[in-house]
Amino acid sequence: MHHGLYIISEALTLPSWGKLLLVVAIAAPVLVVSAFVLCALGKEGEPRGEEEQEEPGQVESRKAPLGRFRDALLRCYCILNNVPGTDIVSEPDRMAFFVLNAMYIVGLFTFAVVIGVLSDDIQTSVAEARLGNSPVPERGHTVILGHNRQLVEVVRQVATVRADRGSAVFPAPLVVLAPLERAKLEQQLKDELGAAAAAAVVTRQGSPLQLLDLQRVAAGRAQTVIVLAPDEEGGPAGGETGAGGHSLSAEAQQAVTLAALEHLRSSLVSAASGRGAAALGDQTVVVQHDSALDLIRAAAGERRPAAERRRELVSVSSLNSLARTQAQCATQPGLSAVLSSLLQQRAGSPEFYISELPHELRNRSYGEVRGLFRRAVLCGLYDADAAVKAAALTSEEERMEAEANRALILNPSDDTVVESRHSLVLLADTVNDLQHEPGVPAAVGSGAGARRSAAGGAAQELPPPAPPSPLPPPAAVAAGSGGLAGAAAQQPVAGGVAIIESSAAGATGLRVVVLSFDGRMPEELLGALAKYCPPQSEAVVVAVEGSEAATDGGADPEVLRDGLRIRVLVADPRERKALAEAGVEGADSVVLAGSGPASRGPPTTNADAQALATQLQLHALMAACASSEAAAGAIAAGADTTAAASATQSGPAAAAAAATGSLPQSRRAPLNLVCAVKDKRVREVMAGLEALQTGGGGGRWERRSVVVDALNADEMLAGILTQVAAEPRLAGLFHQLSSVEGVEIYMRSPAALGLPYNEPLAWKEVQDAGRQAGTTVIGLLREADAGAGAGGSSAASPLGRLQLGLPVAPGGGSGKRGAEPELILRPGDKLVVLAEEDLKERQIVM
Repeated sequence: MHHGLYIISEALTLPSWGKLLLVVAIAAPVLVVSAFVLCALGKEGEPRGEEEQEEPGQVESRKAPLGRFRDALLRCYCILNNVPGTDIVSEPDRMAFFVLNAMYIVGLFTFAVVIGVLSDDIQTSVAEARLGNSPVPERGHTVILGHNRQLVEVVRQVATVRADRGSAVFPAPLVVLAPLERAKLEQQLKDELGAAAAAAVVTRQGSPLQLLDLQRVAAGRAQTVIVLAPDEEGGPAGGETGAGGHSLSAEAQQAVTLAALEHLRSSLVSAASGRGAAALGDQTVVVQHDSALDLIRAAAGERRPAAERRRELVSVSSLNSLARTQAQCATQPGLSAVLSSLLQQRAGSPEFYISELPHELRNRSYGEVRGLFRRAVLCGLYDADAAVKAAALTSEEERMEAEANRALILNPSDDTVVESRHSLVLLADTVNDLQHEPGVPAAVGSGAGARRSAAGGAAQELPPPAPPSPLPPPAAVAAGSGGLAGAAAQQPVAGGVAIIESSAAGATGLRVVVLSFDGRMPEELLGALAKYCPPQSEAVVVAVEGSEAATDGGADPEVLRDGLRIRVLVADPRERKALAEAGVEGADSVVLAGSGPASRGPPTTNADAQALATQLQLHALMAACASSEAAAGAIAAGADTTAAASATQSGPAAAAAAATGSLPQSRRAPLNLVCAVKDKRVREVMAGLEALQTGGGGGRWERRSVVVDALNADEMLAGILTQVAAEPRLAGLFHQLSSVEGVEIYMRSPAALGLPYNEPLAWKEVQDAGRQAGTTVIGLLREADAGAGAGGSSAASPLGRLQLGLPVAPGGGSGKRGAEPELILRPGDKLVVLAEEDLKERQIVM
């Protein structure tokens, strides 16, 4: 029996033609035996009736043994295969009838076996074609190596770039090589991208460390290769375990991959000659990494012009610092929308380009050149000579720093001479917007004082906006005070409209509440807050009892670090009581730390839910605080004893607010919640909760609003990686924007740049005002209800629309073609600028 099972199992491994021959070999003896039986019975031919007459030739044929066997074999074959016209019902002989019916039954089984074998082999072939690991016969395509949390977003944004710039940037097809099972990988792509988008991606299962797997996806012949950083969830240091039980570090894995790619490319170039080598084309390899670059630099090998054009390494160690980005958002509400728009690739969203310098613009000043781009924002210059010198450096870290700080010149002065070695760094919607206007550029600053009249008449000469004087940072709320530390100053603007700005008197810095869900002391976040927060700022870390942060903080409850006062509150950050004890009603920002995929806190799904739960808790606290302050105000005005009892039960915050005479909450800046949220549907729910906020408390005590800066680090990292893969020279730009030194993205109020409110302004005026303040204005974040009235907007409204590149006038066209649009800045609007400055030294109102 075991021998029989073994024979059957071996037979099933045969190819389709072998299985069919095996069926024929089994059916042929049965066919021959049946034919002999029919010959013996004398019923070898078709059944005939009694009236049928036989021809003389037929009689002789029936008497010949060979002819009789031939007729019997033919009849059995027709019965076995159910040939049309063959009949066994009219067979008069019972024994022949029995033999022929047996042949028919054998034919049914034979037919079933043949159909089963063919269908199974066809199904297997289809599965192998869809899920198999057959080699990819492509050339000049795009390959993604590895698998991590950013893979799906990279695939999504590659498709967006291809739709925007054309398939020449990322040539089709897009091939993904990942160690994940191919069926699971395809299902993941289908769930996240949809069936149509997932069908355009070719997947193969394999390891980027294996040369055979790299050959399978034709990585040596690809035009663009993106090497993803190993995911930390894959094991220690993202290491891949070998046969001996050891694991490779993330740096070692990528070094092995780059060495294999270098070998493949060199082998192809050596094998090709003449036109064959030219047909390989240039290759760009972009590496996403989190570790040191020594091994990666060594694995990249010497640059061979015949083999490849460039091999760019993208540093994501600082870009992957979610804590630093959270600190920026905590001090500048709304910055998450700016970063998300600039770093991600989305349809209709502006992005950075590096355009070659036109010949007619050479040897002109930077101020003259920037005035010629009406459909794009000139942000800086790319120095090709400095990039060549940077590439010659031995250390990869030094090379990247040199390329970011020397080759990329962001926000240069207007008197900088643009030479032939320079390229232009532009922010625009599409490639078509990179064309400059013909004609002679205007002198620098000549358009700064030419403003359109409000009635739309001819332009009249007005004095240019005065340079902004250094002002202190926004006044913050003292711990547990429940009100602003200093009174707001009423500043007159054009048209007699007063706006509320923070006063210099009594400014005490910012107050940030940090919720540590994993129990660790958020050292990186606190260090970033110390950099970005103005002097006399305070950070309150809330950690559960018995945790690392609570233990360290208990020994030293208050620490001063670079001017930032740090205090630890031992409480459960998930409870509303802990939020009240931390004084969030008087804070400027609440930051969620220790939750997300890169922490030891809750899983990502629970982290998203925790962010949503914290937002709801803050809404409830703000509503309770508004009611308490309304009751406290009634007490101060001599209200009845019922209101007094309510205020007393509400806690000391309301009484303190009434005693200090703080401003109504409707004039306070919203409380900013900074969190990392991966699921876009959760972000949509949180945005919906912002829009549903309504005032409460009655009278002048309005409920303080809560706005959310929800960050998705995976989307931003994928966007950076995609943009650098499309244009490798942008690597230095993103490296500089993500570093603590150099040019960064800031938010500025129009008043800080000397711009008036409620007056029509040309976009060039706004840019000139930014240049006078030493910044480059790249966009506008409009307050949500800015268009509701000339006198200001409700502080209960969440942050509003973001317009990067050339902003759109509220009631007009885009201004990208034809006349330049008129902008009317409202109180609450923020200008997005590129600047190189220390907030703690400049102390500019944001």
